[in-house]
Order: sequence, then C-alpha cells, then structure tokens
Amino acid sequence: MKYNSYEIARYIMYLCEQKKQNDARYVYNNTKIQKLLFAVYGTLLARFGKAFIDESPKMWPYGPVFPRVFNKIKEEGFQAKPLVCDCSEEIIEYINRTIDFFGKYSATTLSNWSHEPDSPWSRTREVYGDDWNKDIQPMDIKEYFEEIISHGE
Repeated sequence: MKYNSYEIARYIMYLCEQKKQNDARYVYNNTKIQKLLFAVYGTLLARFGKAFIDESPKMWPYGPVFPRVFNKIKEEGFQAKPLVCDCSEEIIEYINRTIDFFGKYSATTLSNWSHEPDSPWSRTREVYGDDWNKDIQPMDIKEYFEEIISHGE
C-alpha cells in the first residue's frame, strides 16, 4: 500500500512541531519538509524494499522535491497533522526515527547534503544536467539509504 505524500509531509510537520517545543533546530520551511520527506521516502525504500509514498521525488535545483507536496504547501501553508493511516507500527517507527535523525538539521544543511557527490540527486543531474523535474531513480535512492541505515543501526 502507498501512502499520500502530502499526508506524510503533514505528519513530518506535526513531528517537527512537537520537537521544536524543546529544540529549536526542528523549525521548518518548505525546503526542509521536502528534504525530510525525501529522507523518509529513502529510509522506507531501503528498509522494506518498496516505495510507500505515492509520489516520487523529482530533481529540482535545490535538491529532491515532491512537486505535489511543494505546491500544496505553497497554496495552503503548513498544516501539521498527526498521521491517520493504516500504517504498521514499524513504518511509523521508521518515520519517527528518520525525523529524529534528520530533523535537527537546517534546510540549508539538508539541501547541501542532498547535493553531495554520488547522492541520488547528483546521479540524476549527471544524466540530465539542468533539465529539471526528472524522476530520481528508486534504485539510486534505495542504495544510498541502505548505506545510511547500515551506519545508523
């Protein structure tokens, strides 16, 4: 089953809202939400071997972006909300752990991280150059996050 990208993004906002009460590093903007959603997409893909989010990240100038989520936030603003879905506890736990780890970084730091050499974004850019809005390949994302997960467990 795939989950709505915007609903997952709203849950990420909700988690950040909860955490920033005690830690100002969890403040967010649209760029940070995009990178955190990318991290969630990647960790779930690496852990379970399939995409759980119904929208794939695209290569934009400032890193991976989920256009539907980006536009919804731009139109409606930030609408943090607890997650309401039939997600397993294991999936929710992975989302929470991903936000615990990546959420403390600034939007700029996360954007820079997403541009690092050999990242899924940079691999896509090597193929397409400045021809933006191309899909970032799931296999590149999976391999990249498998490496991250292996160092974190």
